[in-house]
Amino acid sequence: MDSLIRQIRQRVPMGSLDWNSAIENAFPSLEEQNVLLSEVTKCAKLNPFYAKHIIKNFVEKLERRQRDGDESGLDDALYEKLYELLPAKALDPTATDILGYTMKTSTENCKDDAVVWIRESPRLISGMGTTGMRTWEASLFLSQYLGMVLDGSSEKNGLSEESNRKIFESVRDDFVGKTVLELGCGTGFVGIYMLKRFGSLLKHLIFTDGDTQLIDRMSSNLNLNDLSVDSKKLQVRKLWWGEDDLPMQRVDTIVAADVTYDASVIPDLAEVLDEAMSQDNKVYGRVNVAYIAATIRNEVTIKTWEEYLEMGRQDKIWTWEIIESTKDPVCWKTSLQSTNQLDNIWYPVGVAEIRIYKISRVVERNMTIED
Repeated sequence: MDSLIRQIRQRVPMGSLDWNSAIENAFPSLEEQNVLLSEVTKCAKLNPFYAKHIIKNFVEKLERRQRDGDESGLDDALYEKLYELLPAKALDPTATDILGYTMKTSTENCKDDAVVWIRESPRLISGMGTTGMRTWEASLFLSQYLGMVLDGSSEKNGLSEESNRKIFESVRDDFVGKTVLELGCGTGFVGIYMLKRFGSLLKHLIFTDGDTQLIDRMSSNLNLNDLSVDSKKLQVRKLWWGEDDLPMQRVDTIVAADVTYDASVIPDLAEVLDEAMSQDNKVYGRVNVAYIAATIRNEVTIKTWEEYLEMGRQDKIWTWEIIESTKDPVCWKTSLQSTNQLDNIWYPVGVAEIRIYKISRVVERNMTIED
């Protein structure tokens, strides 16, 4: 039942819901039915149409079990809630909803999970000139990867090969005690997840996006996760690539997800990375490393991205490598392609390959990282 509740929180589409783990093996007890009803009631305040279909499908499946001879009881409160929700209509594509993404392992009880809550427009692909109104799969994958790294030692995460352990420890060193800047933060998912789960390990986190509307909405998503925009641990600011300067403060590590969605934005993205790693930021030094998660929707776009990465390598500004992908996972125990799930995050059926690029600044022999 816990897995079904996590899916409901994330508003997983009805056709992709995993009902088997919730009700096929054992008829849910009245207590379990009440827990689901409580979760659906919360959902109904924001998305009654989705809640109606959850209850309808749940009741139908339990009734089918009863017709097959199962004498377990069915809570009348489920019928009452379904009757109440019958008039509900589908939300407008631009309407917002609050989605909850469970970011811990399936062995932990659902009530104790660290859930990242995001107000977004999950049915909106692009609107008002931005794709930042919803949380994209690359943000989820990058967050899961960083969560695995920051959650403990390489031994704890079952990495047996020496090469994998070295990558693990190297990534961890880029975040623990460091100031992190998120480019194109959109809903703020990656940064919020890192602050909520690992805020004590980070020195500071800076959310940036070129869209002032998204920047204005950040305080709402921070508040949903018991974080304050006034916290000394974080900063939210506008950063339009190619126009606004990087913050005049120390930044050690850059993160970004799904910022390579179109070939037209890649030159400006590469320019920002070039500026961060090659230009003198006075007493604050230069950015050491960037982690960019990219979804491979278009081969031409990703080819353009990697061509710009190669230019930076040839100019001896940085080196780059793909440290993880959903197509050929190194650290994940479960293949996203076969299950559409990693830990407790559900991905759309047929989601494209996601790669995580690590871009490391080339340090001159007569310089140190602090220079």
